[in-house]
Amino acid sequence: MTTALRSGGTAKDGETTFGRSRAWEWLVRYGPAEAAAILGLVVGAGAMHPFGLTALTAYGGSIGSSVAFYAVLLVRDLRRHRPGRDPKSVRHTLRGLVLEFGPAELLDCIIVRPLAIYAGAIVLGNLTAGIILGKIAADIIFYAIAITGYELGKALPN
Repeated sequence: MTTALRSGGTAKDGETTFGRSRAWEWLVRYGPAEAAAILGLVVGAGAMHPFGLTALTAYGGSIGSSVAFYAVLLVRDLRRHRPGRDPKSVRHTLRGLVLEFGPAELLDCIIVRPLAIYAGAIVLGNLTAGIILGKIAADIIFYAIAITGYELGKALPN
């Protein structure tokens, strides 16, 4: 069965076309996790800021952001796969998250995000503005890689 999509295309049930519907899918997938990541970023950076080292504050924010982001995704994906009914679903969920986010997170957590936050704070001369600018810059790189992993993962057999 095919259905008309708002973007003007058609798709079989459960499929999307590349336009607006795919962007909506990504927003629904990443939006709640991103909201949690912002809170984690503020908490992590705030916890390290009293030590007076901009680099430590940047890493604290990066780690807090990652923990919050993945906690939301892991819980939501585990609920969706209902591990109580199928013991393989936990492994399937973890495999999917690693495929989707592994390369993006490796680059993001170790190099891109701390460097972007640090550079933003130094260039702007304001820690808060630097954190915000650094987060935006790092997110662009992160999501370019993560969305690629997500789309590749959808194409793989379960």
